[in-house]
Amino acid sequence: MLFKTQGINDIVLVSPPNTDLDAGNADEFKRDITPLIEGQQKVIINMESIGFMDSAGLGAILSAFKKVRGGGGLFRIYGLSKEVKALFQLVRMQRLFEIYENRESAIESLQ
Repeated sequence: MLFKTQGINDIVLVSPPNTDLDAGNADEFKRDITPLIEGQQKVIINMESIGFMDSAGLGAILSAFKKVRGGGGLFRIYGLSKEVKALFQLVRMQRLFEIYENRESAIESLQ
């Protein structure tokens, strides 16, 4: 999976490609995002390109969250589609993740 990354001061912003995040590609997502976020203290995931997510996709995001938080880092996400936001609310993941509406507010939360 080809991720776009951008460094903003000490923040790493990761954007997955336009895709669904489901059982068909969740393992690939985890494998390919890991080297981008390991050892990083401030990570933001841009979710704008994810139109659909199932429980496997949610598990992939949770795995990334645990890698960053396990190293003492901060993890933010933004840009959830209506459908993905509904999934996060259904399984109460908004209690775990810090979710922002846009890039600017996610970056501001880490400065």
